Amino acid sequence: MEQDYSVVAGRRRLVGGVTITETPYGGRVYRSKHEAATAAALVEAGLSDVRYEAERLPYAVGVYVPDFTLGDGLTIVEAKGWLSDDAQRKLIMVRDAHPERHIVLCLQNPHNRLKKGRKLTGAQWAKREGFDWATVDALADHLRAIGVEDDWNPDYHPYVAARNMDLAAAAERMRAAAEGGNEPNCA
Repeated sequence: MEQDYSVVAGRRRLVGGVTITETPYGGRVYRSKHEAATAAALVEAGLSDVRYEAERLPYAVGVYVPDFTLGDGLTIVEAKGWLSDDAQRKLIMVRDAHPERHIVLCLQNPHNRLKKGRKLTGAQWAKREGFDWATVDALADHLRAIGVEDDWNPDYHPYVAARNMDLAAAAERMRAAAEGGNEPNCA
Protein backbone atom coordinates (compact mmCIF):
# COMPACT_ATOMS: atom_id res chain seq x y z
CA MET A 1 0.00 0.00 0.00
CA GLU A 2 1.35 3.41 -0.96
CA GLN A 3 1.70 6.12 1.71
CA ASP A 4 0.22 9.56 1.20
CA TYR A 5 2.97 12.13 1.81
CA SER A 6 0.91 15.21 1.00
CA VAL A 7 1.06 17.60 3.93
CA VAL A 8 -0.05 21.19 4.26
CA ALA A 9 3.31 22.09 5.81
CA GLY A 10 5.45 20.88 2.97
CA ARG A 11 7.05 18.02 1.09
CA ARG A 12 7.91 14.81 2.94
CA ARG A 13 11.09 12.96 2.10
CA LEU A 14 13.29 10.23 3.46
CA VAL A 15 16.60 11.40 4.97
CA GLY A 16 18.90 8.92 6.68
CA GLY A 17 16.10 6.43 7.21
CA VAL A 18 13.79 9.05 8.75
CA THR A 19 10.88 10.71 7.01
CA ILE A 20 11.02 14.48 7.46
CA THR A 21 8.53 17.17 6.54
CA GLU A 22 10.17 20.12 4.85
CA THR A 23 8.38 23.20 6.16
CA PRO A 24 8.77 26.70 4.71
CA TYR A 25 8.80 29.74 7.01
CA GLY A 26 10.17 33.21 6.44
CA GLY A 27 11.75 32.39 3.09
CA ARG A 28 13.63 29.32 4.38
CA VAL A 29 12.82 25.61 4.42
CA TYR A 30 13.16 23.81 7.77
CA ARG A 31 13.46 20.08 8.37
CA SER A 32 10.27 19.89 10.46
CA LYS A 33 7.18 21.77 11.51
CA HIS A 34 8.67 22.03 15.01
CA GLU A 35 11.85 23.69 13.68
CA ALA A 36 9.71 26.16 11.70
CA ALA A 37 7.65 26.90 14.83
CA THR A 38 10.88 27.39 16.80
CA ALA A 39 12.11 29.83 14.15
CA ALA A 40 8.84 31.75 14.48
CA ALA A 41 9.27 31.88 18.28
CA LEU A 42 12.79 33.28 17.86
CA VAL A 43 11.42 35.98 15.54
CA GLU A 44 8.71 36.70 18.14
CA ALA A 45 11.45 37.07 20.76
CA GLY A 46 12.77 39.95 18.67
CA LEU A 47 16.06 38.30 17.79
CA SER A 48 17.32 39.58 14.47
CA ASP A 49 20.56 37.61 14.24
CA VAL A 50 19.49 33.96 14.23
CA ARG A 51 21.43 31.51 12.06
CA TYR A 52 19.90 28.17 11.02
CA GLU A 53 22.26 25.19 10.73
CA ALA A 54 25.08 27.66 10.05
CA GLU A 55 27.97 26.10 11.94
CA ARG A 56 29.65 22.77 12.60
CA LEU A 57 30.89 21.91 16.09
CA PRO A 58 33.26 18.96 16.49
CA TYR A 59 32.72 16.67 19.46
CA ALA A 60 33.98 13.28 20.64
CA VAL A 61 32.46 11.13 17.89
CA GLY A 62 31.54 13.49 15.08
CA VAL A 63 30.31 16.91 14.11
CA TYR A 64 27.22 18.55 15.57
CA VAL A 65 25.13 20.99 13.53
CA PRO A 66 23.06 23.21 15.88
CA ASP A 67 19.54 24.02 14.72
CA PHE A 68 19.80 27.70 15.66
CA THR A 69 22.76 29.80 16.76
CA LEU A 70 21.87 33.17 18.20
CA GLY A 71 23.71 36.42 17.54
CA ASP A 72 26.07 36.11 20.48
CA GLY A 73 27.51 32.94 18.99
CA LEU A 74 27.35 31.26 22.41
CA THR A 75 23.66 30.40 22.65
CA ILE A 76 22.29 27.43 20.71
CA VAL A 77 18.60 26.60 20.45
CA GLU A 78 18.00 22.96 19.58
CA ALA A 79 14.45 22.04 18.51
CA LYS A 80 13.61 18.54 19.67
CA GLY A 81 10.39 16.75 18.90
CA TRP A 82 11.70 13.51 20.37
CA LEU A 83 14.73 12.94 22.60
CA SER A 84 16.05 9.59 21.41
CA ASP A 85 18.88 7.84 23.26
CA ASP A 86 21.27 8.95 20.50
CA ALA A 87 20.12 12.57 20.75
CA GLN A 88 20.56 12.50 24.53
CA ARG A 89 24.12 11.14 24.26
CA LYS A 90 25.01 13.63 21.52
CA LEU A 91 23.72 16.61 23.49
CA ILE A 92 25.74 15.59 26.55
CA MET A 93 28.91 15.09 24.48
CA VAL A 94 28.47 18.43 22.68
CA ARG A 95 27.86 20.22 25.98
CA ASP A 96 31.00 18.67 27.45
CA ALA A 97 33.07 19.44 24.35
CA HIS A 98 31.88 23.07 24.24
CA PRO A 99 31.36 24.27 27.82
CA GLU A 100 31.39 27.91 26.63
CA ARG A 101 28.12 27.28 24.74
CA HIS A 102 24.68 27.51 26.28
CA ILE A 103 22.30 24.94 24.77
CA VAL A 104 18.59 25.67 25.16
CA LEU A 105 16.30 22.80 24.21
CA CYS A 106 12.99 23.72 22.62
CA LEU A 107 10.98 20.59 23.44
CA GLN A 108 7.86 19.83 21.43
CA ASN A 109 6.41 17.43 24.02
CA PRO A 110 8.37 17.96 27.26
CA HIS A 111 6.07 15.82 29.39
CA ASN A 112 6.04 12.74 27.14
CA ARG A 113 7.95 9.75 28.43
CA LEU A 114 11.29 9.08 26.78
CA LYS A 115 10.71 5.33 26.69
CA LYS A 116 7.72 3.11 27.05
CA GLY A 117 7.52 1.70 30.56
CA ARG A 118 9.73 4.41 32.10
CA LYS A 119 8.61 7.50 33.95
CA LEU A 120 11.38 9.87 32.82
CA THR A 121 10.12 12.69 30.57
CA GLY A 122 12.07 14.97 28.24
CA ALA A 123 11.70 17.88 30.69
CA GLN A 124 12.94 15.74 33.59
CA TRP A 125 15.91 14.51 31.56
CA ALA A 126 16.83 18.08 30.54
CA LYS A 127 16.67 19.27 34.15
CA ARG A 128 18.65 16.28 35.42
CA GLU A 129 21.39 16.82 32.83
CA GLY A 130 21.53 20.57 33.42
CA PHE A 131 20.04 21.70 30.11
CA ASP A 132 17.83 24.74 29.92
CA TRP A 133 14.53 24.05 28.15
CA ALA A 134 11.24 25.60 27.09
CA THR A 135 8.32 24.83 24.82
CA VAL A 136 7.76 26.78 21.61
CA ASP A 137 5.00 28.80 23.30
CA ALA A 138 7.30 29.84 26.17
CA LEU A 139 10.58 30.16 24.24
CA ALA A 140 10.48 33.94 23.66
CA ASP A 141 9.75 34.70 27.32
CA HIS A 142 12.26 32.12 28.45
CA LEU A 143 15.10 33.58 26.37
CA ARG A 144 14.33 37.05 27.75
CA ALA A 145 14.29 35.64 31.30
CA ILE A 146 17.77 34.18 30.95
CA GLY A 147 19.18 37.33 29.40
CA VAL A 148 19.22 36.51 25.69
CA GLU A 149 18.22 39.65 23.83
CA ASP A 150 19.07 41.24 20.51
CA ASP A 151 21.69 43.45 22.15
CA TRP A 152 23.13 40.43 23.90
CA ASN A 153 25.81 40.99 26.52
CA PRO A 154 27.55 37.83 27.80
CA ASP A 155 28.39 39.59 31.09
CA TYR A 156 24.68 39.43 31.97
CA HIS A 157 24.08 35.86 30.88
CA PRO A 158 23.86 33.74 34.07
CA TYR A 159 24.77 30.46 32.39
CA VAL A 160 27.85 31.78 30.61
CA ALA A 161 28.94 33.52 33.81
CA ALA A 162 28.66 30.19 35.65
CA ARG A 163 30.74 28.45 33.01
CA ASN A 164 33.35 31.17 33.41
CA MET A 165 33.53 30.21 37.09
CA ASP A 166 31.76 33.33 38.28
CA LEU A 167 29.30 31.18 40.24
CA ALA A 168 28.33 33.74 42.88
CA ALA A 169 27.44 36.41 40.32
CA ALA A 170 25.52 33.88 38.23
CA ALA A 171 23.55 32.66 41.25
CA GLU A 172 22.66 36.26 42.14
CA ARG A 173 21.42 36.99 38.60
CA MET A 174 19.37 33.79 38.59
CA ARG A 175 17.84 34.73 41.98
CA ALA A 176 16.98 38.19 40.64
CA ALA A 177 15.36 36.65 37.56
CA ALA A 178 13.36 34.23 39.73
CA GLU A 179 12.18 37.07 42.00
CA GLY A 180 10.94 38.86 38.91
CA GLY A 181 8.77 35.81 38.11
CA ASN A 182 11.15 34.45 35.47
CA GLU A 183 12.09 30.89 36.26
CA PRO A 184 15.36 29.54 34.72
CA ASN A 185 13.55 26.41 33.43
CA CYS A 186 10.07 27.46 32.38
CA ALA A 187 7.64 25.53 30.23
